[in-house]
Amino acid sequence: MTSEQHKMQEVDIPIEGEISLPTIDNHKYIGQSVKITDVKTVSTEFGYAVQIQTEIVETVEGGKRPIPLRGSKLLGLQEDAEGHIGWGVNTALGLFMQKHKAKVLGDLIGQTVKLQAQTKKGSTKEFLTFI
Repeated sequence: MTSEQHKMQEVDIPIEGEISLPTIDNHKYIGQSVKITDVKTVSTEFGYAVQIQTEIVETVEGGKRPIPLRGSKLLGLQEDAEGHIGWGVNTALGLFMQKHKAKVLGDLIGQTVKLQAQTKKGSTKEFLTFI
């Protein structure tokens, strides 16, 4: 497992507005079994989380560099009264860990999951995630 915190930095770049990008059909991957290849701890605007990613299922040519297409999931971490960071038994991460019989985050690497498409709240854009 890689433990890494991502930092965001404000940038001043010229933004052209809406641009044309390749269309990705996520539906052809739904139900495909893939392995988890990466587990990272990250800092988000809502606190700490675990980012879980699968192997790349396709690389799409777009813009200046290829875009790797893979399943991903972001599951929140909690902090207890003593300041310990982890997950509760009945939290989304706790249930995911139980389902995959994982005791520590690193145990998730190599586990097989099934891809599914999910639509982001308030959007029509889909992304690949897994169960």
